[in-house]
Amino acid sequence: MNKWLKIIVLAAVAVATTSCFKKVTMDCRYHVRPYYQAESGGVAVQGEGTIAYAFAADTSQWTIATYDDALNGVLTSKTSGEKRSDAMDRAEQSDSTVVLQLTATPATIVVVDTVNKLFGWRMTDVVENLPDLYVSVTFRPWSVKKRYVEGAWRMNNEAYVAPEPEEPEEPEQPTDPTDPEGGNEGNGNEGQYTPADPIE
Repeated sequence: MNKWLKIIVLAAVAVATTSCFKKVTMDCRYHVRPYYQAESGGVAVQGEGTIAYAFAADTSQWTIATYDDALNGVLTSKTSGEKRSDAMDRAEQSDSTVVLQLTATPATIVVVDTVNKLFGWRMTDVVENLPDLYVSVTFRPWSVKKRYVEGAWRMNNEAYVAPEPEEPEEPEQPTDPTDPEGGNEGNGNEGQYTPADPIE
């Protein structure tokens, strides 16, 4: 009887001990603080009008095709072209940050500067029992690329237009050395002073 009593006591202790452990959760508040830099080397100021989406998605398989897709929370498959708009959360900027609720990992975060029509995205791993995560992003419209990397962010300036290449200037036609109007051109003295006539 003592043996069975001991087993019951040990089982009760095991149950009680298990109930003391913290419950594992996948629920993280993702705080994004947007900045805006108007010119190269300029001061980055607090951005305005930013919205963000969070997807349960891997950026090796999904991307943002256009500014309109970013604005409307639409991902595009890199392999099939399939579209999806099943964001786990959408949030608008309040004061200086945008706060998304992440409940799955990995998560793809999409941020949109609605004032200057810029957007970016990144993937993040959501850690269990991590209540808050703080990140920042800087929009740089002066960047001379339609797509560029900003830390872990993949940024896009859809409005950027590359300058037209300059047309090469046509070379000047050489003057005929037998032409009396040609002066000293073509006689091997280009770029030199012509000796003055001797004084008699």
